[in-house]
Amino acid sequence: PQSTVIAVCGGGVEHKASKRRLSTDGSCIHDYHPEVMVRRALLRYLYKQLGQCLRSAHNGTAAAATAGQPASIFRQCPLAPGKFALYADVELHLYASSPPCGSFAVHMATKSTSSSSSSSASGGGGSGDQGNMEKSNLAYLRVKVQGGAGTQPSLRAPPQTSSRTSEMTQVASEHDDASPPHQPAPPRHQQHTQQQQQQQQSLSREAHCCMSCWDKITRWQCLGVQGALLSRLITHPIRFSSITVSCHQAKSVAELSPAQRCAGLQLPVPFGPLPAVTDIFLHSSPYTRRNLSRPCTFAFNWLVGDEMSAAEQLPLDDTGSRVLSRLCRQSLLAEFAALTAALSGQGLMEAVPLHATYADAKQTDNAQYAEARRLFMNHVQASGSYWTSKPMELKLFHVVPPQL
Repeated sequence: PQSTVIAVCGGGVEHKASKRRLSTDGSCIHDYHPEVMVRRALLRYLYKQLGQCLRSAHNGTAAAATAGQPASIFRQCPLAPGKFALYADVELHLYASSPPCGSFAVHMATKSTSSSSSSSASGGGGSGDQGNMEKSNLAYLRVKVQGGAGTQPSLRAPPQTSSRTSEMTQVASEHDDASPPHQPAPPRHQQHTQQQQQQQQSLSREAHCCMSCWDKITRWQCLGVQGALLSRLITHPIRFSSITVSCHQAKSVAELSPAQRCAGLQLPVPFGPLPAVTDIFLHSSPYTRRNLSRPCTFAFNWLVGDEMSAAEQLPLDDTGSRVLSRLCRQSLLAEFAALTAALSGQGLMEAVPLHATYADAKQTDNAQYAEARRLFMNHVQASGSYWTSKPMELKLFHVVPPQL
């Protein structure tokens, strides 16, 4: 079997949602942890492979000219027009040079409990209570907090309102009622600009949180690394066959494995049944731990077959130069729109409307993924912790017209 390095990413270990404001146009990356970056690079790679599969099928060349290898890791499914599937011999493997943040990193940072368990058996109950407390903490979902290092348990209650947009609309209407009757209403384009400013100001007043990397990896292993958009184009979820983590000590991570955390979860076809086990390997190395004392000022990503530079400096917030990263959601949505436009040209599916938002593209004709995601959320939140989702304002940017 042949092995190929698909993507390499690194950089910021601090959750770098902009401290001044969050970008609502999809052009800014808010989470620069390497695990999140490499998953986005993988999504870009999958889009390119789907495009190669579609072009090879259109040109009538199912195989590449060199070594008889297929032109893509995907193949079209004759029984499901407009759908693709990975070849049976294709496997994806994830490697992390340090423990992913969240319960995995917390578990690896604690000392071994072998000595504490022996002292507990001899009559001391304090160490045993400490071990039980550690297991209880590992069961919680954890979040990264804007401007902070590390993670903390996500124990806050879910918001009671449907969205922040409704709250801001209500505040704006009350302000309009309080204005003098003779004051003329601003033009429509100014109203739209004022609404955008109100959204940015509302977001800037709140500390933006997102889930830890290990919680995200758990979701990827359950629902697939492809996410909601690509679920519309493939027949089965794409999961990692193995996860290798470089660490400084060997400890049991069986309780932290995605298979164990999601034991008993019943997902609908094609997301279930879940794999019985996920191979997690610990690679012992005297690595330098992630330096959390100071934020990282750069990030890089490399992707096989990409024409862009192997390493690039990415903006860590939206206060400097607005360089559009190839891994931001706006770029990935453009890749998806271009692919659906090509499929629409062949009569295989409807293209994404140019007036559609990112949220619309994720929800349209995607009931199976939505149901699987709902079941997953209910399962992981049964421990009393809460899964923090992105604010809806970050999903309302529009599809950029694809360049075909």
